Amino acid sequence: QTKFNVINLSITGTSESSLPTLSLGCICLLVFLSGAAGNIINIMPRFLLGGLCVFAGVGFLYENLWEGRKKMGRASFAIVWIIFLVNFIWEFFVLQNLPKEIQPMVPGLLVVFVLGVVLSTFEFMFAFMHKAKEPSIRGGDVCCSSAVRSEKHDNQLAVMAGWFHVFKVDSFVFFGTANTLYQQLKAHISHEKVTKPKAERTKYLIFDLSEVTGIDSSARDVFYK
Repeated sequence: QTKFNVINLSITGTSESSLPTLSLGCICLLVFLSGAAGNIINIMPRFLLGGLCVFAGVGFLYENLWEGRKKMGRASFAIVWIIFLVNFIWEFFVLQNLPKEIQPMVPGLLVVFVLGVVLSTFEFMFAFMHKAKEPSIRGGDVCCSSAVRSEKHDNQLAVMAGWFHVFKVDSFVFFGTANTLYQQLKAHISHEKVTKPKAERTKYLIFDLSEVTGIDSSARDVFYK
């Protein structure tokens, strides 16, 4: 979330450092092992603890239940809302009517976790009715343009052919496909650093998504990276 990145930035001066996360984790572990957590919580005002929970929770709800519509497909966004509503109904209406000896065995988080796995599995199965192909990489010297250009521009493109590569992705893109493309990209850049001088290395990357039928939210995060 943006607010936690801002806090991280204000502490270390960068949003890429893991120092605040590791420091907070160590402090929480020490407090837990020392047995002082209960005493600390009892000293703190209840409205302050409630405010911290609201501060952390509302952002997640807004990001996933509202802003998620911009990042997810319709099926994924519907699954998120189904999980939220089922958890709400189960915790406040269904669980209270179950026998007390059964209630600890079926908490709301367990129910929605199983539900989420089932719904995601079905979404994955329907999305992969068309088999995904492994991303392919082609150099600029083997890619032909269909545009009509002057001889001057054709000569310029011929000179620049070694500077760009085309990464072609087909069918539905999920996290595994996007991660494979990301690893191929890293390997390609590492290989060029070792085998070519700086002037001849790849300077432009073109992602050909013309035959992509869909992309899930986790794969979209990989492309943002």
